[in-house]
Amino acid sequence: MDAGSNSGGSGGGSGTGDGGDGFDGGNNNDTITLDFGLSAGIPSAEHPLLKGPALYFINNGNFKDEDNTTILSFGLNRKAAEQGAIGKFGLGMKSVFHFCEAFFYLAQNREKQYSEILNPWSGPKEFTSHHADWDDFSSVDSDLIKAHLRDVMDAMDMTRGTFFLLWLPLRKKEHLRTQNGKAVGSIINVFPGDRYT
Repeated sequence: MDAGSNSGGSGGGSGTGDGGDGFDGGNNNDTITLDFGLSAGIPSAEHPLLKGPALYFINNGNFKDEDNTTILSFGLNRKAAEQGAIGKFGLGMKSVFHFCEAFFYLAQNREKQYSEILNPWSGPKEFTSHHADWDDFSSVDSDLIKAHLRDVMDAMDMTRGTFFLLWLPLRKKEHLRTQNGKAVGSIINVFPGDRYT
């Protein structure tokens, strides 16, 4: 399936797995579907990082409150205590920063919906926040992402009522300026987003 052609992007793919191959599908008879692609962005979005090119990944697996806590704790997760666990050092999550300066995720389980941005450039008051303006992720923008990827999500089996969607805004040189125009650094000096504008 060319996921991107349905969502305004270019290119995409998909795959499936069962509950026994590392995905937590709830029971071993569930089929977990993963879809991914490249989006040109959402020009009508309020958030500046949503306007440019991005990679997206969607799966219909289980998402629990513990998963949300794990993501927000930036790799300090329960896997670290498991000696043989893949990803116990948080490298999988940190690897997304090869592509972006901050990322968004949306998720849903049977009880709750999640809509978050993980912005490593922001923090508590005593921390110099270079991009505190990125912290605001409105419900309007969350709905725009879902609408932008509606065809992709409709093609997936969402009967269990759960999903996880990761949106990686590809790093651009313009992301190195704060809201007031001050130049700041980047996590790494690779700018894949500038190739798609």
